[in-house]
Amino acid sequence: MQYTFLGKSGFQVSRIGLGTATFGMAPLEKGVAALVHSAIDLGINYIDGSDDYGNRPGWDRPGAPPWQERKSAEQLIGAALKGRRHDVILVTKVTPRYGQPIVDGKPDTTGLDRINIMRMVERSLRDLQTDYIDIYNAHHHDFRTDLGHTLRAFDDLVQQGKIRYYTLGSYPAWHFVETVMTADKFNMDRPVAHQVSYTITNRSVERDVVPAAQHFGVDLTTFAPLGGGYLAGLAPTKRDFAGRQRYGGAEVAAFTPPQLAVAERMEALGNEWGHGPAQLAIAWVMSRPMVANVVVGAETIAELEQNAGAADLVLEQSQLDALSEIEEVPAAFPRRRQ
Repeated sequence: MQYTFLGKSGFQVSRIGLGTATFGMAPLEKGVAALVHSAIDLGINYIDGSDDYGNRPGWDRPGAPPWQERKSAEQLIGAALKGRRHDVILVTKVTPRYGQPIVDGKPDTTGLDRINIMRMVERSLRDLQTDYIDIYNAHHHDFRTDLGHTLRAFDDLVQQGKIRYYTLGSYPAWHFVETVMTADKFNMDRPVAHQVSYTITNRSVERDVVPAAQHFGVDLTTFAPLGGGYLAGLAPTKRDFAGRQRYGGAEVAAFTPPQLAVAERMEALGNEWGHGPAQLAIAWVMSRPMVANVVVGAETIAELEQNAGAADLVLEQSQLDALSEIEEVPAAFPRRRQ
């Protein structure tokens, strides 16, 4: 396993992280601890959770308990890390669920306001069975709450020792920049990273998020490097649950014809170069500017071992170029002078 410093934080994270969104479904609860322990044994020290992973309504699938009966991913992570808590950088998220102003007759406070952040961090600490969270992530921006209130709440949690650092997740570039500048203005710590979706065929962040990260020196962590499976070749596209179907969308097609064509292309390149398509897709993301690590959502130990091997895979520039050519990114400002 390879490691890198996360931004200017001074601590090192594994280039591969373990995602936990489907914990309780794939793997089932009884298989979670073995997967987490295998990740640690492989050198993965970055465990990525969220307060809404695992037992979210609508994520049901045959063979797994319904959402009301499943434990949350945080509860499963906490149980799996007993005796090994200090082996990992533990990440979890606070999620602004955009609901109605009134829910079940009560005011809806499910955003990144101080009240909700303070309430949810206590729940996460309890479920994770820990007294501190290494990285607390603002999981999508909250357009209803003043940014200063959110950052002050994070700053207070750092001062209280309940979190060590905070990061952003899936923020549009303008709001990412606003966050960094607001933190600077009020002499608070900047986010140590920004987590975004970034794949060979989803490169929209290269237009503005990546240049902003380069300008401010804030690293990127990335998720979903396999596009739900099709960037790992043809076999994953034939699973009962792939793509959007992994999260309860069984009524929709997992992949479009263009995505299946990409799966064939990835399969061909893997065969030509002697590497698994999934490893190629992950290694490509790791080669991009400002990317510190890639979070993979392996459902089995075999998948995890295969994906973790990408950390040691060094592709030649010609190979990276061939992968980049699969999806061309239009210029954000086509008339801009070079």
